[in-house]
Amino acid sequence: PVARGDWVLRTLDEVVAQLEAEGADLPFRLVIGIDQFEEIVDMLFDEARREQWSSFVDFMTLASSGQRVFVMSTLRQRRLEKMREHPKLGPLWEKSYRNEYELKVPSNKDLRRIMERPFELIRHSFLSDGLLTHLLSQVNDIQAKELGRFAGRVMPLVSVVLRQIHERV
Repeated sequence: PVARGDWVLRTLDEVVAQLEAEGADLPFRLVIGIDQFEEIVDMLFDEARREQWSSFVDFMTLASSGQRVFVMSTLRQRRLEKMREHPKLGPLWEKSYRNEYELKVPSNKDLRRIMERPFELIRHSFLSDGLLTHLLSQVNDIQAKELGRFAGRVMPLVSVVLRQIHERV
């Protein structure tokens, strides 16, 4: 698996280097983004699924030492300790945790903008101030009840509501 991961990394590095050599003013980088990395962490601790993800973790480890290919992931805070316990991800975390960035729930001003912007892109479409105020109130109520413990759960709910509104417009 490491040899295959090494080949993939070398190949990607060569492609990025070629793009860079073809006249770019800035260095090229390839960033591989993984959302909900906690699901991979869970699978790595599941005997039935561990093997299918091990080579990917080997690739991530190799990529962490490269210059052109980077792996970036999102991970729920409550899975961080489990990830640290993994024999390969733990050392990788220790090497790269300085790049950790905790995503906070947006402020009401930012959240209002997040809600309004998609509708601005649709001609003759907008959300009324009353509806925006109501949605913000609902988000704040959920967040207050959760006491910030599961604040990340709010944004997908907002997304679902906005999609339903959008589909009716």
